[in-house]
Amino acid sequence: MKRLTIICLLLILAISLKTISAQEITDKIKVKMGVMVHSGNKFERLKSKDKLAPGDEFRIFLQPLQDAYLYVIITDENESTLLTPTVQKQSFKANKMVYLPSEAEYYSFDNKSKNPGIAIICSGKRNTQIEKLFASGTSIESSKWQAFETKLETEKQDLDEKSDKPFVIAGNVRAANDDFMNKMYMLSGKDILLKTYDIQIKK
Repeated sequence: MKRLTIICLLLILAISLKTISAQEITDKIKVKMGVMVHSGNKFERLKSKDKLAPGDEFRIFLQPLQDAYLYVIITDENESTLLTPTVQKQSFKANKMVYLPSEAEYYSFDNKSKNPGIAIICSGKRNTQIEKLFASGTSIESSKWQAFETKLETEKQDLDEKSDKPFVIAGNVRAANDDFMNKMYMLSGKDILLKTYDIQIKK
């Protein structure tokens, strides 16, 4: 009888450990990402501290490897703007390629800000804190966002860096997108991921 009880307890323990391990895997967020800059006839992958010119354009590529919520915020000296107000409550399906603002459009940098910043957040669940910050509109004071951003921490972040050599595509949007997908890198962590870019705009 005692032997049977011990065997049952060992089976329960093994099942519990397997369940915990599976949950840990589920909780880990992985996303392929990259920001493509279009300047003149060149396309380059954006790096933090890059110096760009007014009028340079950028497109964000994201591919979460599990269902995820995405938030993109751009910040200048005065305000922070949520670039994804219509999708912030939408869960993106695993392995779906996401283009922001779209597969054929770009955001652009102007000459009003010297040091804009981009923050990309990927979360396994809706981040109600971010949604509350932008509940009254798409823009808030930059100091409020920066205070919140400092609280976000990325755990076990692994970056698989690729070559940053510029490539030239003659007016072919699909070819530019396809080529850039090979330059994306993997970011992984637990619960929530934060990737930031600090940019300098040349005068």
